[in-house]
Amino acid sequence: MEPVKFKADAETCVRCGLCVKDCLEGIIELGEIPAIAPENRGRCIHCGHCQAICPTASISLDGHAAGDLEAMPNPLSEADVTGLIRGRRSVREYKTEPVDEKLLERIIDLASYAPTSTNSRQIGYLIVNGREKVEKLGRLTADIMRKDAFLTRLLEDAPAGRDRIFRGAPCVLIAHAPEAIPLSAADCATALAALELALPSFGLASCWAGIFTVVCGKETSRELPLPQGDRIYGALMIGRPAIAYKRVPFRSRPRIDWLNL
Repeated sequence: MEPVKFKADAETCVRCGLCVKDCLEGIIELGEIPAIAPENRGRCIHCGHCQAICPTASISLDGHAAGDLEAMPNPLSEADVTGLIRGRRSVREYKTEPVDEKLLERIIDLASYAPTSTNSRQIGYLIVNGREKVEKLGRLTADIMRKDAFLTRLLEDAPAGRDRIFRGAPCVLIAHAPEAIPLSAADCATALAALELALPSFGLASCWAGIFTVVCGKETSRELPLPQGDRIYGALMIGRPAIAYKRVPFRSRPRIDWLNL
């Protein structure tokens, strides 16, 4: 990452020390005003916590003034967040029209607020939008499956028009990130999980494209333009739902163990 540009406003800073205490790297020093020594500026991960916690909006970070940032929203109510998570469904029946590109870009912008390892923010997306394009991606995936004799039983229904890879979805969103980052797989999964929860509020539905992701773990088609060093870590089928669920199905409680270390 580039060295941080950090500045505290001497006229409004009250020297509360919150930015010093909350700095992940411990590089903010509280002198007359908070500051970062030149030799430490390359250690900043640009997370913005110093700006977010400052009670007087006194910190400018990378050219962005805290006063220009939106206020922190209130958390969702317990009922709202319960409904959001319990109401999540994997949808496998879609209307045929492509997804509105501007709308999808807006939702992906929301996913940029999902956490990443040391705020690396190295997730990229490949979007295949339009049923004909998705069908081609399905054929490329099937070619790899046949070549590697991998999960070929899932292709037996293809002649009858049954799409077991992408379930008739009109859009596929593929998340990729550098293999060199140790937690890239978790970063992509977290971003896709955020997208999955957000999509229904915009009239869209999704399902994890697990078969495609597993196949790409063995081999990635040359027709997918991945940056050098990147790997595909997950994908979502996306579209407007052709069905609506009426009830929340039962889920057994997970195993929970309290450790007394």
